[in-house]
Formats: sequence, structure tokens, C-alpha cells
Amino acid sequence: MEWRTAEQELNGELLGHLPCKIGKLKVLRASATVEPDPASWEAGMQLESARRQQLFESAVRRQAKARVDFLRREVLSDPVAAQLYLVSMKESDLGRGLDKDTIKKLIEDAAWWTPQNRWLLIARIVYDYLSGLSDGRARDLLRAFIVAAEAIGDQEFADRLRSEADEDARESDREGDRMHLQI
Repeated sequence: MEWRTAEQELNGELLGHLPCKIGKLKVLRASATVEPDPASWEAGMQLESARRQQLFESAVRRQAKARVDFLRREVLSDPVAAQLYLVSMKESDLGRGLDKDTIKKLIEDAAWWTPQNRWLLIARIVYDYLSGLSDGRARDLLRAFIVAAEAIGDQEFADRLRSEADEDARESDREGDRMHLQI
């Protein structure tokens, strides 16, 4: 509809030159009307449609980028948030509700996975500490865990630790044999 804008600009210019005298005539008012031919009108409409389509596609790209950023930052930060998001998307798409047990389980999982969860923080600290230990010191600490588990009466946990310690020792022996054979 740029022809309407051109029409307004033309009329504005005309007003700036009025009143004007041409010989014995005095022009007090004048206006201009712009009427595009059908081919120009159609071309203008196609240009306007293409511009709108381009704006729409740009908005869709921005929305997709914002959604990906949101997913990376918020949803994929922990497994429960990802699961809740996925379920909410499925539910909204399919129009089905969740049963009470599923909702309760998801809420419990979400509470457990919060970044402030004390046990997660403790596990992270212990993991960082253990990853810096030598093999010998790690085995000593594992033996101490076994003794502690037995002392508090958790024989099943102590047995699981002992089984892992035995497997680790067998792996170390095999590694030592290979190293000994290579030397």
C-alpha cells in the first residue's frame, strides 16, 4: 500500500504551494489521487505478502532458537526436568492426564534432583576427592569403607564393596603381569 503513502506525500507538497496564482486564476485547494494499474497493484500485494512471510519466518527462527536455549539451560540440566518437560509436551499434545502415582513419583524425583540436594553435593565432593587418589590410596579407602559398612551392620553393602575391590585387585594383577612381561 505504498501508493497511499505516495498519495499523502504528494498532497502534502501541494498544500505547501497553496494558495497559488496562475495568471488570473487563484488556486486555493488541490488534491491528488494515485490509482495503481492492476498489474502494479498485484505486484505490490505480492511484495507485501513476501515481506510478511519473511517476518513470520524470522519470528519462527527466533522462537525456535529461544526454545533450544531454554531446553539447554533449564530442561536438560537434570533428568527429572527433562522427563517432566517431555511428559508435559506429550500430555498437552495428546490431551491425556497423568495418574496420581506418576505425578507423586515425578515430584519426588524432582525434589531429589535439585542442585542444592545435600547428597548430590556430597557425592560430587567425594567423587572429586576419589579421582585424585592414587590406586593404592583408593584401595585403602575402599577397605575402610568395607570396615565401616560392617561396623554399622550393612553386610550387603560391605559384600558389594568387597566384590568390587576383589575385581579391581584382579584387574590390577593382570595389568601388573602384562607390565612385567613387557619389561
